[in-house]
Parts: sequence; C-alpha cells; structure tokens
Amino acid sequence: MGVYRLYVQPAVIGILVFITWRLSRGKYSRLRRQREKAIFLIGILSLWIIGYFLSGLVVTFVQNPLMGDMTTAAINMLLYGGGAVALEWVRHRIVLMTGRKRPILAGGVVALSLLVFQTVALTLSLSDAISVITMLGAVMLPLVVYHIVQTYLAYTAGFMSMVVYAVAWTILYTLLPIMPKYDWYMVGMSALVLGVLIVLLLDRTRQDVDRPVRMGKRQQGQLANGLFVGFMVVLILFMTGVFSYKPVVIMSNSMMPIYGRGDMVVVRQKTPSMKIAVGDIIQYSHDGRIITHRVAELAVDKDVVQYITRGDNSDSNDPWLVSIDQVGGIVQARIPFVGYPTVILNEILQD
Repeated sequence: MGVYRLYVQPAVIGILVFITWRLSRGKYSRLRRQREKAIFLIGILSLWIIGYFLSGLVVTFVQNPLMGDMTTAAINMLLYGGGAVALEWVRHRIVLMTGRKRPILAGGVVALSLLVFQTVALTLSLSDAISVITMLGAVMLPLVVYHIVQTYLAYTAGFMSMVVYAVAWTILYTLLPIMPKYDWYMVGMSALVLGVLIVLLLDRTRQDVDRPVRMGKRQQGQLANGLFVGFMVVLILFMTGVFSYKPVVIMSNSMMPIYGRGDMVVVRQKTPSMKIAVGDIIQYSHDGRIITHRVAELAVDKDVVQYITRGDNSDSNDPWLVSIDQVGGIVQARIPFVGYPTVILNEILQD
C-alpha cells in the first residue's frame, strides 16, 4: 500500500497530466475576474479553517494521523497537495476542451471520473479497516462535495481558485497537527456546509456582471488584520488555559516514542466528572515539577483512588502515588517540535 501511495499513484497522475497537456494545447480560459475570485475564496477558506480548528476547543482535540515528524509532513504535503493540484490542472484542461455546452452533464462526468480515481486510490491506501457508515460519512461525502465544488470552480472561477481550494483542503486534513474530534456525521456535514457556502457566496459575485462584488486592497488588508487579531486573541487565551484545553511542553524523553523532548501536547483540563483509566496519559504536578506520564495501575484504598504512573521509555513505574488533586488533565493530542523554543529558553534560564 505504501508502494502504491509513493510510486504508483504519482505515476498515474503524471500520465494523466501528460495526456491532458497533449490533447488540450492551444486551449485558454476566457473567464473574467479570476484573480478577484481566488482572493475572495481565500478569505472564505481562511475563516473556515480557523473556525474549524478552534472548534476543537469546544469538543476535543485529537492528533492528526497524517502528521508525524517533519519529514512525514513534507512527504504528505507533496503527495496529497501536489497530487491534488495536478488533478485540478487535469480537470481544468478537460473543462476547457469540452467547452461550456451542457456544463452539468460534462462537469458531472469529469467530477465522477476523478472521484472514482481518488476513491480507488484512497481505498488502496487505507491501513485500517473502517465501517461502511464511517467510510461513507467521513470519507466519501467530503470527497463528493470536494469534486462537485472543484468542477463548479472550473466552470465559473478558473484554475487559481481551484488551486486555492485544493491547497486549503490539504492544509485542513493533512498539515494541521491536531484536529477537532468529530464523528463521521459531523465530518461529512462540515464538508457539505463548506461546499454549499462556497458555491452560494461565489454565485452572488456572478449575479450582476456589470456590478461585481469586489474586494479592494483596503478591504483585503482589513480582513487579513481582523483574522490575525482574532486568531492571536484566541491563541493567547488557549495558551493561558482559559479554555478546557491547554498546551504543555514536554521537557524530557521519558515518553518516547509516543512523544519526546520539544513536543507540545494538548491537555484536557481536569473536571469533576472526568474519569481516568489505566492507559491514559495524564499531566500532574510532583515536587514542584510538571510530569506527563501514562497511568500504569490504579491503587485503591478505602474507596480513595490514586494512580501509579510510568514513562513509556522506562522499564519501571514511578516510585510515588499520584492523587487526583495533583492531576491537571489528560493528554489528548501531540504537536511535534513546536515546544523547542520553550525548552531552549528554560535551559538558558537554568544556567
């Protein structure tokens, strides 16, 4: 399966690109205001990605399975992002060749063909067996929406907007180190809502060709500044532990290979109803230190539960008991490497 993802799929996409290029030479897009539409789409998708990411503060965060070390992230970005952009170029050129006659029929055939190709590729790449319902809701529905929207963009907005949407899709599902933990229904519905939102908002810019909805440089700057300020405010609140989740930097390698020194983990803060079980990774205080270890055993004495912990990189349990009052929360996800500045600063202050 790894061979297919690394070699076969890129080779097939390369062949498609070559064939499409040979067949579509001399074809050029005559769509108007392509740059303006792409910028407008960037604003929509930026708001969506920020909102989707921050929604994890309400539900819960989990680690993105596609996000490992920096090498893995780069490979995934190249494979998924590069492959997605290449396929959109193929879609764009096919639309130019077929013309604008019967766009629903022609566009439907193009979307269905690329959907089948990606579905086969995804099925061959799946490493774990998942239920049919999960496959349909969390995988197939977002893919269907993605191809419908991309085909709509090919006819109405041009290749720049298609690249924007493909890159945003890759960032959303591939590069975010942690993601909101939604079930299959919410994943599918969120993709559907995003697709409908894009089509409706872009369609409004096409309703009056003589008076198009434009976004000047001043409005673009105001939007960018507003997004930046809003994101920084929420990020600061997140870092200070105002929400139910807070980041904690790992200062040692005691939990290797799960995570190591310089990684950051997202901790769900303790609540009265929180239940801690064997196998959970908890963050707790001991002798003035913050420790993040796994619960190895439970010690129960007269209905009072204490926890015996151990680092995954250790052969023995920690020589102390941890009470519930010492526990800060349960680790939900890992963000690799981003805590290194804190580690370095801490070492400088201790010297």
